[in-house]
Amino acid sequence: MTARPPTDNSTFNVVIYGDLGNGKNSIDTIAQMNKLTSNDVDLIYHLGDISYADDDYLAISQATGFFYEEVYNKWMNSLAPVMSVIPYMVLVGNHEAECHSPVCQLSHTKKDMLSNYTAYNARFKMPYKESGGALNMWHSFDHGPIHFTSLSSETDYPNAPTNAYTLTNKNGGFGNQLSWVESELARADANRENVPWIIVGMHRPLYDVAGCDDNGVPTDQNAYVQSAFEALFIKYKVDVVLTGHKHYYERQLPIANSAAVLGGVSDDYKIYDNPQAPVYILTGATGNVEALTDAPTGTSPWNAAVDYEHYGYSTLEANRTTLLWKFILITLPVCTIGMNAFALKLLAAVAGIAAANVIVDDATCVRNKELDVCQPESLCEYDYNLGDLTFNQSCRVKEGVNFYPQQIHLAFAGKKTGTGMTVSWATYEEVRDSSVWLGESEDMLELVDTPVSSVSYYHDKAYNLFHHHLTLSDLTPRTKYFYKVGSRGDKKYTSDVYSFMTARPATDDSTFHVIVYGDLGDGENSVNTIAHLNKLTSSDVDLIYHLGDISYADDDFWVWPQNTGFFYEEVYNKWMNSLMPVMSSIPYMVLVGNHEAECHSPACIVSQKKKQALGNYKAYNTRFKMPYKESGGTLNMWHSFDHGPIHFTSLSSETDYPGAPTNQYLLSVKNGGFGDQLSWIETDLKKANANRKNVPWIIVGMHRPLYSVLNSENGVPTEQTASIQSAFEELFIKYKVDVVLTGHKHYYERELPIANSEAVMDGVSKDYKVYDNPQAPVHILTGGAGNVESMSEAPNNTAPWNAASDYEHFGYSTLEANRTTLLWKFILSTDQSVQDEFVMYKTDS
Repeated sequence: MTARPPTDNSTFNVVIYGDLGNGKNSIDTIAQMNKLTSNDVDLIYHLGDISYADDDYLAISQATGFFYEEVYNKWMNSLAPVMSVIPYMVLVGNHEAECHSPVCQLSHTKKDMLSNYTAYNARFKMPYKESGGALNMWHSFDHGPIHFTSLSSETDYPNAPTNAYTLTNKNGGFGNQLSWVESELARADANRENVPWIIVGMHRPLYDVAGCDDNGVPTDQNAYVQSAFEALFIKYKVDVVLTGHKHYYERQLPIANSAAVLGGVSDDYKIYDNPQAPVYILTGATGNVEALTDAPTGTSPWNAAVDYEHYGYSTLEANRTTLLWKFILITLPVCTIGMNAFALKLLAAVAGIAAANVIVDDATCVRNKELDVCQPESLCEYDYNLGDLTFNQSCRVKEGVNFYPQQIHLAFAGKKTGTGMTVSWATYEEVRDSSVWLGESEDMLELVDTPVSSVSYYHDKAYNLFHHHLTLSDLTPRTKYFYKVGSRGDKKYTSDVYSFMTARPATDDSTFHVIVYGDLGDGENSVNTIAHLNKLTSSDVDLIYHLGDISYADDDFWVWPQNTGFFYEEVYNKWMNSLMPVMSSIPYMVLVGNHEAECHSPACIVSQKKKQALGNYKAYNTRFKMPYKESGGTLNMWHSFDHGPIHFTSLSSETDYPGAPTNQYLLSVKNGGFGDQLSWIETDLKKANANRKNVPWIIVGMHRPLYSVLNSENGVPTEQTASIQSAFEELFIKYKVDVVLTGHKHYYERELPIANSEAVMDGVSKDYKVYDNPQAPVHILTGGAGNVESMSEAPNNTAPWNAASDYEHFGYSTLEANRTTLLWKFILSTDQSVQDEFVMYKTDS
C-alpha cells in the first residue's frame, strides 16, 4: 500500500522498535512481524541496530570465521515475508558502523569494504534524496498526519561516537547534519496545518534513566546528544522522540532541559493532553544476540513507565488528533496487549481503528487494565458471559463488526482434477447476499453466479457464527486465480483480494511440495509451526494435509482461566484466524480426528443444548467442506481427491468400523453412524489401484496410527491399533497402498514397509534412507505440530519395523513428489532443520 496523504483522516497503525537482530531472543518478534499484513499496519519503523551482523563472532561456532554477510543475509531473509508487503523504514545505529570480528580486524580488505556504514547504506534506500538528506544517515518522510524525521545519533555532530574498533577506521563525515535538521524541522513546523504531528527517530536516547543522573540530567554520551539536538526539538515543537540502543523499554513524561513539563498530563501518566514539550520513548527490546540490557539502578523524576524484564515492541495508533502508544510483550498476542498504553491528544479523541478488512474475533479483544477499556475500542466492548473469570475474558467484539469475512480457507473440489475449488469463510452475522468474485487478474474480478451455502451450527443469546461455502467449477487445472468474498451489496463487508492455484492434472510431470502434519492446535507449543506456515505461498507448496485433531477447541477448559466457562467456539475461531494467511491462498485439506468429536468442557457437559449442537463432529463438518460429494464419501468423515500423480484417500479412524472409539465423555451422546465406511474404502482404493497408469501413487491419510511403537508388542498392534489393523490393513495391502499417514501421538515416527506386523525389506537400503519399489505400505506418524497438550510421552519399548523417530521436538513433514519419487522430510518447527529424510522410488506402476 502506498503512503496515506495528509487529507486521509482515518486511523492507522505503525509498528516501532529498535535493536532487532538475529538469534533466539528475536525469534518471537520476527514471527509476530511476519504475521502482519498491510491491513494491520501501514509501516514499520526500525530505530537502528539492524541484524547485529557485526556481532557475528559472539556466537561460539562463528568466533573465528567470517560470518558478517551470512548473518545480515539471514536476518534480511527472515523478515522478507513482512518487508515485502509493508514499507520497512530504517535509521542508523551503532551496529551498522562496521565489521569488527577478529577476521575483519586482520583483513584490510574487509575493514575497508565493511566500515563507515557501507553495508547499511547499500542494503537499504531511504527517501534521503527527496528530503535533502545524506544517504540513509538522515532523511525524512510524511505519512498521513505525521512527519517522520530520522536522524543519526552516530555521526556528524560535536562529540559523536566513533563506533570504531581500530584507530585506522574513520566513521562519519557524511555532511552538515545539524544544519539539515534545523531546515527540516523548520519546514515541518510551518506545515502543521496539513501535517500536525512531528516525530523524530534516532538510535541513541537523549533521555533514559541509565544515561542520566538521579536529577534527570543526561551524562556521558547522552549529554552530547542533548547538546546537539534538544534545543532544535524544543524550538520546533517536536511531539515525540523515538529511540532504542538500550535493550529495554522506557516511556518518559514530556521533558525540556532535563525537567518534566506536566501541563496536560493526567495524574496516572496515561494521557498527555496537548503536551508542552517533546515526549521521549525508548523501545529497544525486540531481541538480539546481546540479550536484554541490565536495568538501571537509579531513578529519574521524568520517568513515567518502564519494562526492563521482557522482550517487546511498540505500536502507534494514529490520526490527526490522537496518538495511542502501546508497548507489547512478544510472548502475548500480536497488536492486542497494551502493557504501557498512553494517549497523546491534540484536540479531542476520535474513534479507534478503521475496521475494514481486518480479522475480527474475540481473541482480537483485550482489556487495557490501566485505561479500563477493551481494545481496540472501535471493535471491542465488555460483554460478560457466564463463566468469565477475568475482565480480559469479557472483552468481545462489538455487534457492528460482525459482517466482516474471516477464517477464509480453501479446499480442492471438482470431479475432474483441477477444475474446482471450494472457498469458505465465516461471519458473526448472517449475510444474505454472501458472494464470491473470481478472475485471472487481481483487477478483473467478476461476480460468481452461484449461490453461497450459509449455515450456523451453534448459537446462544450472545453469539452466532455463520459458515459460508461456495464451490467454484469449470476452472482450468494448474492455473492461478484471484478472488474475494463478502457482501454483494456493501463493499465495506468484502475481504481483500486473495489468490490460489488449482490442482495439478495427472499429466503434470513436474515436482511439487506438500506440507503434512496432524494435531496442530492453539497455544504456545504451536506458535513456531503456525508462524512458518503463514510464510508459505502457492509457489512453495501445492497443498497442506492436516491429519486430524484441528484447533483443540475441545480442550478449551484445560487452560486457566477458561476452566469453568464456555470457550469452545472462541478457541476454534482464534485458531482458524491464526492460519488464515496461509489457508486463504493454499488449499487446506483436512481429515477427522478424535478432538473433532464434541465439546466436553464442564460448561458443555451440563448443557443439553451445547452437547447436542456440538456433538458428533458437527463443528468440524460445518466449518470445512472437503470433496466428499465428488468422491462418493460422507461429509468430511471420508473422502478422496487426486493431485498430480497422487491419489489421496482420507479415512475416519474415529467412527464406523468394528471397534471404533466412541470419543464421548457421556453415555448420553452417541458419535458416529455416518455410513458404511469400509465398503466405500474398498471401492475407492480399487478404483485408484486400477488407475495407476495415470495416477501412480496411493496415499492414505487417517488420524490414528495402525502401527506405532507405543501401541505394539513385538511389533504387533495392541488395543485400539489392533482394531484399526483389523479393519483397514487387509485393504491397504490388497490395493497396494504406498504410504499411510497418521497423527494422534504428538511426536514423529517413520516405519519400514510393513504387512501383517512384519517389516518387508525388499528394496530397502541398509541405512533405511531409500525404499526402492517397496512391497508393502509405508506407515508414517507425524503428530508433533504443537498443541495445548504438548508432546506425548515417548514409548519405553521398541518395534522391529521402526526406522526413525523423534519424541522430543515439535515439527511438521514435507513431501516432495513426482511420478516416480516421493522425498519425505521431518522438519523441526523451531529452526526449520531437517531431522529425518528418506526417499521412495516407483518404477513399476
